Order: sequence, then C-alpha cells, then structure tokens
Amino acid sequence: MTTETDEDLALEYLGGKQVEKNGVRSFAYVKPKSDRERECLRAISRLLRGDRELSHAIRWRLASLFDPQPLSEERQLTIRRRGRGGANEPSALRAIEIGRSMAAMIDAGRNREEALDDAERRFGVSRSTAERAFREHGDVWRVKADVTELH
Repeated sequence: MTTETDEDLALEYLGGKQVEKNGVRSFAYVKPKSDRERECLRAISRLLRGDRELSHAIRWRLASLFDPQPLSEERQLTIRRRGRGGANEPSALRAIEIGRSMAAMIDAGRNREEALDDAERRFGVSRSTAERAFREHGDVWRVKADVTELH
C-alpha cells in the first residue's frame, strides 16, 4: 500500500489524475463535494500554511488556475462567498463587527438598548439579528476588569 503525501493529493486536485480505461489514457478530476475533494483541499491547506517551500509542480498548477490566458489549463479558479450573508443574515465577519461595535458602546457606558438601536441603524439589520450577533460575538470584545489590579 502506498501512502499518499499532501503533495500527491494536492496535485490530484489541481491537475487531475491520469487514468487508463480500455487502453486509453486520460485525466480524471476529483468529484466535487466528495470526501476525496475534502481530503485533497485539506492537503493543499496544509501545504500552503506549512513551512516548507512549495514544489515547482504545485506552484505551476496554482499559477495556471489563476492565469487569465493559461498555456495548458482548461479549468479556472473561482473565488466565491461561502455564506449567504446580507442585511437579514450577516456574514460571520459582519456579525463579529456588529458584536464588537455593540460591546464598545456598552463598555463606553451606553446601555444595551442604545447599542441595539445603533446596530440596527448603522448596519441595517433587524433587532433580532443585532441581538444574535451580540450574543454570539459581543462578549469576546467586552473590556474585562484586570483582577490583578484589585489586590
């Protein structure tokens, strides 16, 4: 049994895998939304975040996906939002910003109702969305008393 390296998995995802059927060679790509795709994408993430230099093959494959006029790549990389987001359902980053903004107001002496009103007005969200954003993300931003100064 051969153990696949992260580079093997990355190259399979980026450039396909050579297969032979009835004596004819061709390339097969990883099936979208499959376990194999997730395994390959995790491998690419590890390679990109790791300390080691990327191989020439991986760099070339990635560059081909970004190149507007590639020499040999028939596929194209598309970057899209993962979540829906929007006014009624903010993206994770927007919800964090709503929670941060509300926490800052409360820490500055404003009450929760004023912070909710401000979030509705500034971010164009409903009251329930502002409440949810504060509940999920606000406490992280609240200024905590330093207990070492109390002794």
